[in-house]
Amino acid sequence: MKVHVKAYGILRRNLNDKEELELRLTQSSTVASIFRKLKKTKSETWMVVVNGKIADENTILNDGDVLSILEQIRGGARHT
Repeated sequence: MKVHVKAYGILRRNLNDKEELELRLTQSSTVASIFRKLKKTKSETWMVVVNGKIADENTILNDGDVLSILEQIRGGARHT
């Protein structure tokens, strides 16, 4: 099956500076298998979204899915 992987901002370096990759995977592959295929470990500061929904490493992927790797937004106004 084919899965499209997108990364944004500085996380593109995980896709060799490409905006998107198309990966071939076996049926019942998970988000974790994408990270293994890319030879990366999922950082706690990343958020993974599959087809617009937040996913975890155990999410099973389907043919044609779009997996996006995002940096989590942190911080905010600090009141003194």
